[in-house]
Amino acid sequence: MVAFRKGHKLRPIAIGDVWMHHRCYLGSKFLVTTIMLPRVSEYLGRLQLGAGVKGGSEILVHLCSSIRDAILSGDDLALGIMSLDWLVDGSSAFNTLKRSFISTGILEGCRELHNYFVWAYGGASDLLADPWTVIVIARSETGVRQGDPLGPLFFCLGIVATLQLASETFPDVTVASFFDDINLLGQADRCVVAKDWLQGELLNLGLQLNAGKSKLFTQSQVNNPGMYPSISR
Repeated sequence: MVAFRKGHKLRPIAIGDVWMHHRCYLGSKFLVTTIMLPRVSEYLGRLQLGAGVKGGSEILVHLCSSIRDAILSGDDLALGIMSLDWLVDGSSAFNTLKRSFISTGILEGCRELHNYFVWAYGGASDLLADPWTVIVIARSETGVRQGDPLGPLFFCLGIVATLQLASETFPDVTVASFFDDINLLGQADRCVVAKDWLQGELLNLGLQLNAGKSKLFTQSQVNNPGMYPSISR
């Protein structure tokens, strides 16, 4: 267990099995990038830009910048950009996502990786153990394993079905994500409604919204404007 200082707090980061990391890295690099990438990209679509999309972060930045420019120029003051944060009490969305949803996402989007997922995630992962007494001190039963090269992809596969449902439920709101950085773009009042819906759906998956760090960038007056910190012009 290694703790890296983050502000005034210690944030524990653990890699439970170094050998698993190396084996998976060597196998997955070829398997995913050369064989499965086109299928994964098609399954994740435009909703998840963190995996299977070349330059996904740049796409998201340009998308948000275009909406921001329209807001600041006065072309459409009703527009808004809502950025949702899922880090609560030191836990990460990658650590709390229920593995049953990851399993379902893998079966639907990348079935060839399911046997590996069952092998690596079929039981609790030992994070910290006493090598002298063989006593496990800490275990992980949710989320992806720290150090697993396929962990970010598994996370994306685990939440994409919910993001797709959000997009279908709110066709007037654009859902664009980069791993756990979920952004809602559109009319500000509709973004707030979509956020409330998405918050409840993702809570069922194990993700808890950090309202204090979620931001709404807009110049319009929406219902409950004090609910989230608003970035002014």
